[in-house]
Amino acid sequence: MKNIVKNSVFAFALSLVIVACGGESPKDATTNFYEALKKGDVATYHKYTTPTTQSLMNLSFAMMCFDKDLKNEKELSDCMKRSFENLKEYKITNVEENDGKALVNVEEIHKDGNIKKANFDLIKDEKNWKINIKK
Repeated sequence: MKNIVKNSVFAFALSLVIVACGGESPKDATTNFYEALKKGDVATYHKYTTPTTQSLMNLSFAMMCFDKDLKNEKELSDCMKRSFENLKEYKITNVEENDGKALVNVEEIHKDGNIKKANFDLIKDEKNWKINIKK
């Protein structure tokens, strides 16, 4: 009977460790980032990007959607959807993760047949992996 209790406690503790160490991967974060852009999901976009990335991308969005000032979430959402409406699909082709940092390679396939390659640096904060565009 003692062995059953010991084994049960050990199995429970092990499952807690596995769940605590789990979470989203850099690939998951990149997928969520792309899906947020395509859907115009501003909250998810913010969740998976650093403030620096948001500043740079918002500048890019402002140039693409120059008819809007993007001062509210609705305008930003509409601009995000408009900016990525030509994206047919994307494929994550490689992920290199090392010590709280990651490099994710993506192949973007556009509706016009154009294929572009994108590389993203990601960093991990206390909860999530985040796209970290620096320039």
